[in-house]
Amino acid sequence: DERTRMQYDNAREAEMQTRITPEALGSELRHMAGEPLSADLMRTLDEEKLTVLYSPTLTGAKLNLANFTKLQKARQLVPFGTDLKMNSLPLFLSVLLENLNAKDRAALIKNAMLDRAEVNAWQKLEGAAKKLERELKADKLKKASQLYQVLIKAAGEQVLWLMVYSAQRLVRRVPVGESVVDAILKLVRSGRPGEAPAGDAQKHIAWGPGPRASQALMLAARARALLDGRLSPSVDDVVALAHPVLRHLMALTFAARADGIGMVQVIDRLVAPLL
Repeated sequence: DERTRMQYDNAREAEMQTRITPEALGSELRHMAGEPLSADLMRTLDEEKLTVLYSPTLTGAKLNLANFTKLQKARQLVPFGTDLKMNSLPLFLSVLLENLNAKDRAALIKNAMLDRAEVNAWQKLEGAAKKLERELKADKLKKASQLYQVLIKAAGEQVLWLMVYSAQRLVRRVPVGESVVDAILKLVRSGRPGEAPAGDAQKHIAWGPGPRASQALMLAARARALLDGRLSPSVDDVVALAHPVLRHLMALTFAARADGIGMVQVIDRLVAPLL
């Protein structure tokens, strides 16, 4: 709110950020690791020039927003109620440190006062996740239900690591029915200005999703079904994932803004025929 913003601006003007202790930085980093909207968080911190408190190089391409976006979407794919027992910090560090060199990684770890156990967990995560991937690729796991049994017993950070870095290989065996394929194609096409249904949707969409949106929805629906222990995705998965997938792939017209219409309302209208 306005009061909080004023307090923040006053603190920045007084350069209070220079007085933040390494202990406080480490504590905040652990809280950040558990944040579901990690990409939005890191983007905001970068805009406020706060990521440099951890490392002066932690900006631009080295901030790795592309993979933070993948991590955020991976978290959104986990169905509500699914119990992924997870240590979030190693996964967060894998993305955070990925584009830094060895010297900058060591400096960030020191600045945040991460302990040896936390560093070891980060260093071992990639190897553990790749071992899980090999298990999932075994010939004996021919059904989605068998894949699910392996996934549900695995550490949550390993599953999400694979969803960030190996998602296509992880879910490639999950079959998709014709009704789901049709729903995805209809939804994506309806989000394009030239193919949107007549009326408000046509007027409010400036540009819409391309062919990759269909691929993203297909992959996301497969992953969501797999995490939920189902043999194949349903149209409900497409509906649940429409907002997180499409909102970054569409833009609204000035007419939409003038009418007070936001992206949420537009996507809701596109999804309505699938309900």
